[in-house]
Amino acid sequence: MRGIVWFRRDLRLHDQPALTAACAECDEIIPLFIFDEPLLQSHEFGSACVNFMLGCLEDLNAALSGLGAPLQWRRGEPVEQVLQAAREWKTDAVYWNRDYEPGAIERDRLVQQRLAKLGVAVRTFKDHVVFEASEGRGATGEPLQRYSAYRARWWTKWYATTPAVQPIPTALAKKKAAPLPLSHPLPTAGELGYESVVLAFEPGEQNALKRLRWFMKGPLHSYAQGRNLPA
Repeated sequence: MRGIVWFRRDLRLHDQPALTAACAECDEIIPLFIFDEPLLQSHEFGSACVNFMLGCLEDLNAALSGLGAPLQWRRGEPVEQVLQAAREWKTDAVYWNRDYEPGAIERDRLVQQRLAKLGVAVRTFKDHVVFEASEGRGATGEPLQRYSAYRARWWTKWYATTPAVQPIPTALAKKKAAPLPLSHPLPTAGELGYESVVLAFEPGEQNALKRLRWFMKGPLHSYAQGRNLPA
């Protein structure tokens, strides 16, 4: 079985539910990232954001390549690019972690609908949030209207849950590499229509983990006092 893991806002290997599931279910895994051309053309974000994303992609590609599954990438309209990749690579399933923005929800609905017509399975997973919107509803099944009620519901579910952080799926290194041409080097910020800038924060998963550990050891303990101070 051959599966595509579609990376989007989750450029990491640790705690990566879509990748973990694909490793458990597929014989061949193809990691894929799509540069959303309409979004790039909209310039809804600045050059720093694009440079940071590219740095994270370089880091992700290096980590995946070390496990024998280099990152493939495409540029264009995401729905069409996913469908084209699935057809070209004769994919059995596409895996991704859910995105909760309205536009992303509609995009994913279209992708899932059109992949189904091709006979390609879709597997999606909770990510970015502790609880999804459907998990925080009231007894009637309707969304809670008051923050205090939502907060109480959230904490009740939290204490009844045992969160588990998934490790890097080492099984990826044992998978058969899909016979695909080598991917081209990732584009530069200039090639995407943005300026190259010096970043205030180092991109990549390991740098993010270092910053998280720093926060957990220090600033977290004074958060109650420092949260209202200007950044």
